Amino acid sequence: MLLHPIPKQPWELTYDKVTLINKIGAGAFGEVWRGCIHESPSSPPIDVAVKMKKVTEKNKAEIDELYKEARLMRQYKHKNVVAFYGVVIKGSDSAMIVMEFIDGGSLKDYLKKNRSTTVKAKLGYAIDVAVGLVYLHSKTCMHRDVACRNCLIDVKKKIVKISDFGLSKQAESYHIPASEKLAIKWFVRSVVFNRNFFGITRFRQGPEVILKHFYTLKSDVYSYGICLWEIFNNGDTPYKGIRLKEIKKKVGYYLFHKIFLK
Repeated sequence: MLLHPIPKQPWELTYDKVTLINKIGAGAFGEVWRGCIHESPSSPPIDVAVKMKKVTEKNKAEIDELYKEARLMRQYKHKNVVAFYGVVIKGSDSAMIVMEFIDGGSLKDYLKKNRSTTVKAKLGYAIDVAVGLVYLHSKTCMHRDVACRNCLIDVKKKIVKISDFGLSKQAESYHIPASEKLAIKWFVRSVVFNRNFFGITRFRQGPEVILKHFYTLKSDVYSYGICLWEIFNNGDTPYKGIRLKEIKKKVGYYLFHKIFLK
């Protein structure tokens, strides 16, 4: 018997407290399930999203990255940032991050399906993303992947929240080492390139990221500008028709809203 046991943290969950309902997404990171958590027998279940990846001998580095994402998320509490509930630490053969469930899905998919969304509503979504980003920057968090696909919309409350902290760093600046690999998530298939390959995700980043392999909080602001373009173009894909090998040469290229091309 331990004389001075370490108390369980509020964010430490056990598998018996989590119920998985149905799978809502999958990718290189693993799977995302809709589920619920039961805090106590007397309280109603809470709807959650569960990001999970099966633990094996070969994916230790990927599991470490998942837990690193969880350590970042548990620091943040803001209406425009997806809430973190905890990590399942016992009873499962998968690493599991438990987060707030947002009913509307990604802002990108929502705008594609609802092309008649008013300018006023889009302005509201843009402000939500900006406010969430300001909060993250106040905590010295570089998101590093600001995009419509990484923002979730609560349709009932009409509010947008920033999600997906898989590439995030707790710092004001970050020099990308030659050995670091980044997931190029713009494609349907999952492909990984090193920093010397200028993929689409990089092109939506600031010029300093592409030319100097250097990232700062301001680089997120550049990405936010691309996110604005996406919002006002109904979730359309930016930089259409530009091939990967042309990306470095296109630094400084302007994205035009369709209204200016008529």
